[in-house]
Amino acid sequence: MRRTYVLTKAGSKARTSRRSGLPAHYRQILGLIRSAINADDIHPAMRPHSPQQVDGWLDELDTLGFISLMPNASWSDQSVGERWQGVIGQPLRPA
Repeated sequence: MRRTYVLTKAGSKARTSRRSGLPAHYRQILGLIRSAINADDIHPAMRPHSPQQVDGWLDELDTLGFISLMPNASWSDQSVGERWQGVIGQPLRPA
């Protein structure tokens, strides 16, 4: 199953903060997420780290509230887009 992530308001603040205290690999992942993005698109940018390691970091960032896993939904489902706009503070756009 494809996992798609979006940056939350907290993640956006952490991405731009020089004093976030986040490890470099977390900041790198946050920097990759500009709009909804699939985990499979993040893996190549995080080489030489394994996809399993990157998935673990994505899970940790999700748990910390910096990113959020998108529910399986069509982009045409306006209600889902409106709901997630409240989470990320901006309209959703396909990656």
